Amino acid sequence: MKKILLTMLVMSILLPSCQRMPEEVGVPKMIFPALNGTINTSTPTFDWYDVEDATYYQILVDDQSDFETPVISVEVLSSEYTPTTPLINGDYWWCVRAWDCSGGT
Repeated sequence: MKKILLTMLVMSILLPSCQRMPEEVGVPKMIFPALNGTINTSTPTFDWYDVEDATYYQILVDDQSDFETPVISVEVLSSEYTPTTPLINGDYWWCVRAWDCSGGT
């Protein structure tokens, strides 16, 4: 429930300020966790490099590589994210997209 409310809050702030529909402006390069990396915490801080002109980022974390039913799908304003709910032990995939409210670059 908190995740939904946070997403709605972020989107209610971002979307009214957009002149056009948001467009994807790039795929950020991931810093941590590394590809095929192992972590020892259930609340890792996902970190990636900033994308120039990005207004916000969408991070997806899934226990399947197809991302059809992500366990985390949130929009954030910074280039890192720490889950508020611990992840269950297992294998996960993650990806990040950068979005720009001005119509892309």
